[in-house]
Amino acid sequence: QIIDAGKGKDRNHNVRQQLVEFNQYPSLRLETIILVTLWPSLAMFYTGFSFGWGKILPDRYSGYIMAGVGRIVSYFMAVSLIGLLGRRRTMIAMFLGAALCYLIAIPNVEFGCGWTLQSVMSLIGVMFVNGAYSGLYLWTGEI
Repeated sequence: QIIDAGKGKDRNHNVRQQLVEFNQYPSLRLETIILVTLWPSLAMFYTGFSFGWGKILPDRYSGYIMAGVGRIVSYFMAVSLIGLLGRRRTMIAMFLGAALCYLIAIPNVEFGCGWTLQSVMSLIGVMFVNGAYSGLYLWTGEI
């Protein structure tokens, strides 16, 4: 038989207290609503850039190597931009950069050796999305 040591009461009190704080502080409520909106949009950006790379890239292995290098570069880029511009401005720039990569990737332009504008913009777009992920992850932890 499992005996509850009274942790259920503490848990209910914490939830009740959090709801009171959520209603008491409008800035906390606004930031929470913004984060609840940004996480799914970031997931859609990431899925849009990462899905179907086997069909977009000329060589699957070199494409994934380039994407891995781009992710590493994006984390360093995001940290330096957050230090320079601030977290929110950096996230805005990263989201706008990802949206711009989506728009640029629409025409079908061939560069040679199987690389197209769509494949290059997908790799650059993943860099922007990973940078936005870094900023959003930091922001979520602060709430």
